[in-house]
Amino acid sequence: MARAFFRCPCGETGEVHGRNRRDADYQAKRAEETGRLCAACYAQQREAERAAENAAAAEATAQLGLPDLTGSPKQVAWATTLRVKGFPKLAAAVDTMIEGVRKATKDPRLATVASDEELRAAVREIEDGLRAWADEERQKTDSRHWIDRRDDRYDDRVRDLLRDTAWIERSCPTYALIVRKIRASG
Repeated sequence: MARAFFRCPCGETGEVHGRNRRDADYQAKRAEETGRLCAACYAQQREAERAAENAAAAEATAQLGLPDLTGSPKQVAWATTLRVKGFPKLAAAVDTMIEGVRKATKDPRLATVASDEELRAAVREIEDGLRAWADEERQKTDSRHWIDRRDDRYDDRVRDLLRDTAWIERSCPTYALIVRKIRASG
């Protein structure tokens, strides 16, 4: 592993690594030609980008009328950005699941265990329950909640919610009744 140095636009020296001397020299030459930044300049640039992103997220949070997050200033800034970025994903996951439930209720086999009115009521309950859950999710104020779940997929979380028997019994009693009828009919 060889290393070589290049001149950053700020005038400082940056470092690159190559497989051998020739490769390292080539990497350094390319770095200078393309205006690559040294580690300090790159860190400064990333910090400015993050600050701008955090400021935009804070503004969006204020426009949406969301509660302030709790935690350290860095946690709050990061979690605010994660929360604002997650909203479209959350809405899309809820809408996708509701659409899937609507399609599933059109299965003719369900007519043997539930009337059309029961199925429509179940879809309404699921839709209302999922939208209420999404609203509760948006109102969470603990920065740790958003940071710990930054890599979670909302469609998986919604699917898990629909598999949670206690949530279904509490939020969607008609749907829970239909599920019990299906299980009883074998």
